Amino acid sequence: MSDFLVASNAAQKIIEDLNRKILGGKSSYQLVVVPPEEGGFLQTIGFLSLMFVGNVTLNPIASNYALGVFEELTQHKPSDYGKDHVRALRDLTTGFFLKEVKVLEKCIPCEINLDRAFKAKSDFYISCRNNKCIKGIDFYNSKKFLIHRDNFEQHISKDRIRFVDSDFYIYEAVLVSPVDVDKDMKWVFQDIVTKTKISAYMRDKSFKTGFLNGQYPAKQFKEDDVLKILVEYKKQEKNGEIEIKETCIETVYSFNYTEITPIPKNLPKGIKFEPKNERSQYELRV
Repeated sequence: MSDFLVASNAAQKIIEDLNRKILGGKSSYQLVVVPPEEGGFLQTIGFLSLMFVGNVTLNPIASNYALGVFEELTQHKPSDYGKDHVRALRDLTTGFFLKEVKVLEKCIPCEINLDRAFKAKSDFYISCRNNKCIKGIDFYNSKKFLIHRDNFEQHISKDRIRFVDSDFYIYEAVLVSPVDVDKDMKWVFQDIVTKTKISAYMRDKSFKTGFLNGQYPAKQFKEDDVLKILVEYKKQEKNGEIEIKETCIETVYSFNYTEITPIPKNLPKGIKFEPKNERSQYELRV
């Protein structure tokens, strides 16, 4: 059952990405899984069928890149399919499943981001590899098993990482858990307005040194230590999904309402700075 779920989820993600990135997302479809029959691949994931809604002209998005990928994966021109959108997208999906990673990487340019589809394909083949009962895979109900077990590794790729611009926020926050030793550990704050906890590395070296040397002593009683801080959320795109890689305190502007350094009026080019009317927080956006 776990292999069945991995296979159907992988097919869904690959179909979605190919439809969106190669066919421009113009085709509406529903993925239908028919109960499995005996024999080969069908016994594992059943039969995948596509049904399109509407009268859509089959045409890869206006890009030589997309057209080249379409022809490489299907071994046909778009005109060969006419209005048979079902067969076109099925051939695209089958071609993506059948071709080894090194072949796909040569024919799919970086500009066409199919990282999520690559990850889904890898998950599928890893699942097949881990199931010792699966000896081969066939996509055409021919029982010839086009891909044998010893070839599964050629269809598994490494994680694909892409750079994404950081998000920057200025918070007025309570110091919950400081780091009072000279180690690169996370400090914990709580946003005064939303009560959201912020766990981040202190990258303001000047403030960190001053704090450790007693220049900014924490209160000894129940009163909260309040800081105004610039937080950077460093992000990356991993296998087609955006994730936060690291959270850092870039600058401490004030400590217990005593200004350390002013919030700059002239910010770097490309960054927008505006007060949030509904709260006492400022936001920096790349």
